Amino acid sequence: MKNKVQIDDFGDFLTFEDVCLLLNVKRTYCYQLLKARKLKSFKVGREYRVKKSDLIDFIEQQIAS
Repeated sequence: MKNKVQIDDFGDFLTFEDVCLLLNVKRTYCYQLLKARKLKSFKVGREYRVKKSDLIDFIEQQIAS
């Protein structure tokens, strides 16, 4: 049985890979969310970062709609 990944296991800022893992989506879909600005993000150098609170807000919005 796989170990379940929980958002509490991560710090306040998530990498692109962390977001894909937590949402259980492919990299291409995750990238589409960031480019369409459906999920708030910012870049550090060439890499995207997402605040944990922004990911939680995104998930709550998806559940509500």
